[in-house]
Amino acid sequence: MSERRAAGARGRALRSPGHAPRPSASAPAGHDADGVSPDADDAHGTRRSPAARRAAVIAVGRLWRSLARDLALARHGARAELHHFDLMEELVAVSSAIPEGSAEAFLARLELVLSAVEQNANPELALDSLLLAWPATVMAA
Repeated sequence: MSERRAAGARGRALRSPGHAPRPSASAPAGHDADGVSPDADDAHGTRRSPAARRAAVIAVGRLWRSLARDLALARHGARAELHHFDLMEELVAVSSAIPEGSAEAFLARLELVLSAVEQNANPELALDSLLLAWPATVMAA
C-alpha cells in the first residue's frame, strides 16, 4: 500500500525526518514513485486553489479561537461560559499550566493572522506562525 493511502486517508503522507521519497524511473523529475509532486495537496497531484487553502486555514483558526477563548475563560474561573463544556476538565488543567495571559496573547495574534490570510497572505505560513504561537505549558518546578 502506498504511504499516501495509509489508513485510507487521502492527502500527503507523513514521513519521518530524513525519509526521502522513493525514486522512480517512470516518475517525472521532482515527483516521488507515485508520480506525485511533493507540493501536491492530494494524492492525485493537484494543488487546491488559493481560495480553498485560505478557507481551510480560516476554519482551523476559528476552531483554535474557540479553544483559546475557552482556555482564557477557564483560567479565570468562568466555567459556565465555555463553548467546549465537554472539555472542561482538560481546559481547566491546561489553563493552569500555561503562562498567565498567553491565551489572550494568542487570540490577539490569531485575529491579526486571520485578517492577513483574508487579505491574501500565504495560508500555510500563517498556519505555521499560529502553531508556533499556541500557548505552551510550563513545567512546575
